[in-house]
Amino acid sequence: MNNHVRVLLCTLDNILWPNHGWERVGMDKLSDPQQVKKYYRKATMLCHPDKIGESDPDKVYIANRGFAALTEAYNVFKVRDES
Repeated sequence: MNNHVRVLLCTLDNILWPNHGWERVGMDKLSDPQQVKKYYRKATMLCHPDKIGESDPDKVYIANRGFAALTEAYNVFKVRDES
């Protein structure tokens, strides 16, 4: 089982900007693939480059990198979960 996306979701609050609004997710909540998908979607909505619209370059950079990492990890998770 690939846990990369799960680890990213559990630690996302450590890399995001101040007052990001992401509540820490415990690994226990991510045992079911449907829950992983649910939290992945919430995380990508928070980090989506089109949703940021900020003039703060640090926040934009963090959002872009976070979105890319989450998307890549989830794509690997989907492929392994489907097989």
